[in-house]
Amino acid sequence: MRLYAARHIVAAIARGNAMSSRRARVSLCMIVRNEEHNLEACLAPVAHLFDEIIIVDTGSTDATKAIAQRFTPHVIDFAWCDDFAAARNESLRHATGDWIFWLDADDRVEPEQVARLARLFDEKLDTRWRAYMLDTVMPADDPGRDAHVTSHPRLFRRHAELRWHGRVHEQLFPDPVALGYEWVFTDIQVVHVGYLDHALCERKARRKLR
Repeated sequence: MRLYAARHIVAAIARGNAMSSRRARVSLCMIVRNEEHNLEACLAPVAHLFDEIIIVDTGSTDATKAIAQRFTPHVIDFAWCDDFAAARNESLRHATGDWIFWLDADDRVEPEQVARLARLFDEKLDTRWRAYMLDTVMPADDPGRDAHVTSHPRLFRRHAELRWHGRVHEQLFPDPVALGYEWVFTDIQVVHVGYLDHALCERKARRKLR
C-alpha cells in the first residue's frame, strides 16, 4: 500500500510540474475492454502529460479496471452496445479539459514522440479551434512488408457540438471544418500494435461484423 500511494504522489507531482506553464488543459479519453496486457504499456509513458485521464470500460472481466485505477480515478462503466462512437462519446461526456486527446490501449507513444507531444501541448494549444492530425503507424507482421501509416485527428479542442459518429470506424461529426476548425498536420507518430496479434484480430473482425 505504501508503494502504491508513493507512486501516485510521485505521478501527481510530475503531472503538476508538467502542467504549471501550460495555457490549456488536456484530457486523455480512452475506451477499453479486457486490455490488461496492453493498458499499462500504453499509459505509463504518457500519463504525466495530461491534466486528466478518462477511461470508459465497456465490460472488462480481467484486471483492466484495476490497472486503469492506478493512473486515474475517472474509470467509468459503460455497457457495450456494439457502437464505438457511443462509447467514445461517453468519454467526451466526462471530460473537462479544453482539449481532447484519444488513444486506444494497443497504441504506443515512443519516448521521442512523447517529447514532441509535450512540446505541442506546451507551445501550441490556445483558444483557436484546431484539430491536430497525428500519424498512426501499423507495423507489418511480415518483415518483408512495409508498415502502414494513416493520419487521425488525435487532438482537438473540445466543442459542445463535436461528437463521434459511426458504430465502426467512428469519425468526428459534424465535419470540424463546418464548426470553424483548422486541420493541423504534425510529425508526431503513434504506433498501433493491435494488428500484430492474429487471434485478437479475428475476434475484433467478428465483433465488427456483428
